Amino acid sequence: MSLDSSWQMARAPLLDDPLPQSGWQPSRVPEVLYGYNYERAWFQHTFDAPAAWQGRQPMVHFGGAKYNSRVMVNGQQGGGWLNGHDAFEVEITDAVRRSG
Repeated sequence: MSLDSSWQMARAPLLDDPLPQSGWQPSRVPEVLYGYNYERAWFQHTFDAPAAWQGRQPMVHFGGAKYNSRVMVNGQQGGGWLNGHDAFEVEITDAVRRSG
C-alpha cells in the first residue's frame, strides 16, 4: 500500500513541540520542503489499514527524511531515523488500527 499522496504539514518551532491542533497545510509526499524558512515540521496522513494485514507486521518505508526524524502512529512513537537523509523503515504492528 503506497502512502505517497496528499499529507498535511505543520511547522514545529521546537523539536519537542506537541502535535499542533491548527496551522496544517497540504503537502505532497514524497517532496522536499524547498522554500520553507524552518527546519522542523510535523507531517500527518490518515489511512485505513486493510483487514488483510491481520497477522502481518506492516512496515512504513521512508525514502528519506532529515536528521532526527520521529514516526508517530496513532499517538505512539513507532521509530525514527537519526542519520541524515537516508531511506529507513519503521514497523508499526503494535500501533496500527485495522479496519474490517
